[in-house]
Amino acid sequence: MANRKQIVKEIKKELDQFDFKKAIEMCENEAQTRMYLIEPFFEILRFNRGMFAGDLHPEFTADFGNSVSKKVDYAIALKGDSPTIVIEAKKASKTLNDKENTIILI
Repeated sequence: MANRKQIVKEIKKELDQFDFKKAIEMCENEAQTRMYLIEPFFEILRFNRGMFAGDLHPEFTADFGNSVSKKVDYAIALKGDSPTIVIEAKKASKTLNDKENTIILI
């Protein structure tokens, strides 16, 4: 198994090689942004998708404050089953409004 320094070096190399500009140019809507930009980024960062051992959960039902049964595009569980990070995707070139640009701490 690789040590942390090796993993960081590999991730940095993959990030340096990833053509973010080209990925953004290909994103004409939110679905394409997820496919060409967000999901490859998650793969580079080694987030696992899967029903049983995954730490990346697409279309996650998240309850925050007064928002009940709100779906977010992704949730990442860094430790255990509870999500640590939630991500709401928008088209890559879209300017976010105040409501969309909110960070929620869990």
